[in-house]
Amino acid sequence: MLEVEIVKYDLSTKTLKNITDYVAEEKPLHLFINTTYWATILCSPSNLKEMAVGHLLSEGVLESTQEIEEIILKEKENSCTVKLNASVSVEDRVNISRLHARVVTSACGSSAPYQYKGKNPRVRSNLQVDAEVIFKSVNQLNF
Repeated sequence: MLEVEIVKYDLSTKTLKNITDYVAEEKPLHLFINTTYWATILCSPSNLKEMAVGHLLSEGVLESTQEIEEIILKEKENSCTVKLNASVSVEDRVNISRLHARVVTSACGSSAPYQYKGKNPRVRSNLQVDAEVIFKSVNQLNF
């Protein structure tokens, strides 16, 4: 989670408060099978070994976790290497894979390329919505 400063509107007191809050964060993870580059996956920066293994299982690259010899996570380099047992042909596994995009975005594995180019511009609008309307709308979504 990324710590950010936000302005919070308190409906009960109808006041604004500057507070620290947390938002979900994504980072690229460069995934290797032995020495073969597999993909870059945009994901939450936690449980990365588990995410890498789960991804390789779901893509059919791994048939079982028993095929794994070692998992090396280098967080500073945003990389994870899954070393397979010598009995597993990495080349055969990579060739039968369904993965065609080498960048896996957070959009449910879409093949659309990741194109974030920095900070998004501030939205300028005259639209005003009462906080009470937003609060009630969010409550309706929970039913």
